[in-house]
Amino acid sequence: MTAAERLYPFVMQARQQHGDGFLRSPAHLVPWLGGQAPDLGGEILALGSALEMGAAGLIAAAPDPGSGIARLTSEIAGRELLPAGAVSPALTVAHWIGPLGAAPMSGAAKERPEAPAKAKFGATGRVVGAVAAAALFFYYQSSQGNQTAPAAPIVTTSTGQNGQAPLLVPSNGNLGDSTPLPELIVQKNGESNVIAFHLQTRNGPVPGIVMRPRGGWEAEPALFSFYRPGGNFEKPDTLGNGVFKRLGQGVRSANPKWEKDEVEVGKLSVSFLGLKNDQEMMFQRAIFCILDQQAGALIGCDRVV
Repeated sequence: MTAAERLYPFVMQARQQHGDGFLRSPAHLVPWLGGQAPDLGGEILALGSALEMGAAGLIAAAPDPGSGIARLTSEIAGRELLPAGAVSPALTVAHWIGPLGAAPMSGAAKERPEAPAKAKFGATGRVVGAVAAAALFFYYQSSQGNQTAPAAPIVTTSTGQNGQAPLLVPSNGNLGDSTPLPELIVQKNGESNVIAFHLQTRNGPVPGIVMRPRGGWEAEPALFSFYRPGGNFEKPDTLGNGVFKRLGQGVRSANPKWEKDEVEVGKLSVSFLGLKNDQEMMFQRAIFCILDQQAGALIGCDRVV
């Protein structure tokens, strides 16, 4: 089943329940679809943009539908910082649905809290929907088992039996190939590599996501997000971006610049150590660490598998 075939029935369900106005509002539609198909973050973000701009009507009105589709693909990809491959299914769904009516969304849907707003967070805000979908995907796995993050660091070589995103554990500085650490599994979400974890803070462990585009270490910034424990992951509470710079053989590090920091994680350095090839996007057996810049202290590390 294609991405378009998966998304179409969900969009029709949203249309029936909330009206065409809901479909025209990315702030409502994107997080709603993210809960239905959390592995299609890029496609969902593109679909929200396509429906907002009335893509079906624009394609129908174009003298040459093919050139109209190409123009919209380029426009949405540039606007949302997405690959063309994620935009194509979105335009297919928009075409299947057809032009949307002018009726507003239903009252219940209209009163829902606003989800990620692009205008509020500048360029970073354009990918909030994709980050939220990635978070929903990872923490949906956690919800199938123990929903509570570990209260204290547990050194292990396994992520556990229920897919719980592991806690980064403190280290005495002796980090090597044989150091026992929890394992972080790199997942693919659209055109990004995504790592989910929990970070120990003064307010307890908080869920975190690093979303690293696969185009290259320095081709474009990585996205970093943290969420209040027990939240719904519809939008990050802390959100920022940064580029993983080469600091030496086998080491890449980024200092995220926060657009907002409601979780109060503060100034952090996020690093991959022991990369076998620090020029290519290869993580296997590298050590993933986060450092508190203000305290100059290592918060914790896990190993990427």
